[in-house]
Amino acid sequence: MTPDRRRAALAPFAAAACLALACPAPRPEDPEAVAVFEGGVVTARELDRVLAALPPGERPPASREAGGEAGAGEAARGLEELVRRMAARRLLAAQATATTTGPAAARAASWRHEIERQVTVELCLRELVGAAAAPAEEELRALFAARPEAAYQPERRRVLHLFRRAVADRPVGELEAELATLGRRVAAGENFSELARSTSDSESRHAGGQLGWLERGQLAPKLESAVFSLEPGVPSRPVTTPDGVHLFLVEEVLPARRFSFEEVRAELAQQVTAERRERAIAELLEQAPAGGVTLPEPGEVERLFAGGEAVESILEVGGQPLPVAELQRRLAEAGRPGDIVLAGALIEGVARAERLAAACRERGLVQSARLAARLDEVGEAALAERALQERLRARVAAEPERIAEHYRRHRQRYSAPLRLRLRRLRVPLGADANADMAAFERLRVELDAGVADLDARAAALRGEVDELGWLTLDELEACCGRAAFFAADLDAGAASPPWRGQNGLEMVVAMGRREPEPLPLDEVRDRVIADLIRLQADELIRELEGRLLEEAGFRLLRTPGETDLQPGSG
Repeated sequence: MTPDRRRAALAPFAAAACLALACPAPRPEDPEAVAVFEGGVVTARELDRVLAALPPGERPPASREAGGEAGAGEAARGLEELVRRMAARRLLAAQATATTTGPAAARAASWRHEIERQVTVELCLRELVGAAAAPAEEELRALFAARPEAAYQPERRRVLHLFRRAVADRPVGELEAELATLGRRVAAGENFSELARSTSDSESRHAGGQLGWLERGQLAPKLESAVFSLEPGVPSRPVTTPDGVHLFLVEEVLPARRFSFEEVRAELAQQVTAERRERAIAELLEQAPAGGVTLPEPGEVERLFAGGEAVESILEVGGQPLPVAELQRRLAEAGRPGDIVLAGALIEGVARAERLAAACRERGLVQSARLAARLDEVGEAALAERALQERLRARVAAEPERIAEHYRRHRQRYSAPLRLRLRRLRVPLGADANADMAAFERLRVELDAGVADLDARAAALRGEVDELGWLTLDELEACCGRAAFFAADLDAGAASPPWRGQNGLEMVVAMGRREPEPLPLDEVRDRVIADLIRLQADELIRELEGRLLEEAGFRLLRTPGETDLQPGSG
């Protein structure tokens, strides 16, 4: 089809789009016009507004700043690219608006509702928080005086640790001599972390003895005195405690520092604004009207995901559905397809935002004129961005061979995560923590050798055993903190090293282990598509924009305030 015939075919659509967007008719003779296309025009005023809103680093260089003829050409090309982008986004928004039936219209209606909800909450919180005004000087200085810890950074030291536990067959004197020898070896150039891994009895041995950054008050007084008297890179002398003998090495020291009011002013202002915002949100949620959001029943998300029922709605928000497919797309874009935990968090976030918007509307905190004006500013761009992502996704999805090739090349990236079936033993600390830890270490050896029963030993130790079931490492970290660190390398039947939890000693035993395995392409297609879009976004966007602009007969007329350009097709 020739460009002229394409333009003729698009004429009814262009007229409808223009009515929807209140577009001015193209007027090439208008001195404000920078570019025209079927159903629209980009003016110098609009271009100036967009340029002013861009972050400084993203603005095309002005020709007078670029310098010389070459600089003028670079500036003109940058402005031309921006004008083309503006026209293409307007066309995308127009297409989304002009579609009135079918799934595309339902998606556009959902997008518009989401955009209006976001703008409503934004304006409402500005009203409640004082239009996000900067806190007064007096308030910030009062906060500075009331929170001296915010202006003080105590000395911090990055510390390595090696520990030998005192037991009956290892008297303290022998351990002190052993650690003194290890200290001399470190001073002579041996690697402290490697020695900690091979000789330490502390749980920190699994991290090469690394204790991380420490401040005063985090260690027992005797240990703190030793650590905070060391020069960086010089091992300590053996430090004896009732539990055993310790050796320390300080890798780096950050000296204490007190900040001035001017240095922390911005951070204090952010704290005040954030606290105001959180108070306003809490107040709105308390007053939010019932209704407007129908949350899924427990287990419903998992059932719909497992059944592949992508057309079903998983959530009703303000009369607009959130289809399962849309939720799965968002998870894929986050690189976590099928993640039920993240899906629940996304659903709760949407529901919370809807309740906030409803409370704002009910209290009359957002004037309709201000809402309409703000939607005029950002609505078209936000709608165009959603339409762009939809078009990019359709473009990539239409090339199954490209998807399959990317999957074959990066198959390991699309694997099910490691899963472990775990049992956890928790025992409260007794009067002798050293003896308790030694008992746990013996139990670990016996469990690995298959000569101990976990439940029987738990009862003898006055502890309890939890059945954690099959978990990924992320799920394990969410439920059980440090257990993920100790469980990652466990084979089936193996017990982890013990560690000190908040309420006592803990260890986990792996009852089963499922190694990561590549998932079938059908299960990860959304994720592969999202990755391809990320990797080739610039190329895909240029291709899409070029096609849209050609079909709409885009013509660049001139670069405003610089040099006239010859009219011609984009």
